[in-house]
Amino acid sequence: MAERPFVWDATGLLYAIACGRLDWLLDAAGRGRHHVVPLKVAEELARKGMSFPDGQMEVRDLEDLDDILLLAHWQKLMGVRGEHNAGEAWVAALAQSLGGVAVVDDQKVRKVIRRNKADLAVHGVLWAI
Repeated sequence: MAERPFVWDATGLLYAIACGRLDWLLDAAGRGRHHVVPLKVAEELARKGMSFPDGQMEVRDLEDLDDILLLAHWQKLMGVRGEHNAGEAWVAALAQSLGGVAVVDDQKVRKVIRRNKADLAVHGVLWAI
């Protein structure tokens, strides 16, 4: 059975990219594992001048109605207003859609996810590595 993909929020990626060590983060988290970044998170990183080499991570958009409905659900639960918690909502929606693990450092967001979808795995970056 294949390992569940890691769906990453911006925090861990931001610091790893800033240090020029995204490769170390991904090695520690499991090089053979599928690593996914929601499009919203990739856009957030790009606004901060950060990017990652092609092939290291899959940037994924929400493509079907079910995914968009999941996103709306998580946005409501997280109280998304503007950009606050927007990336985290995308992470939760994609992780749920893919059967993956949401990698989010915001403890309050992790509690919201656990409280509302107990079977959705959610952990911080330190757990992932």
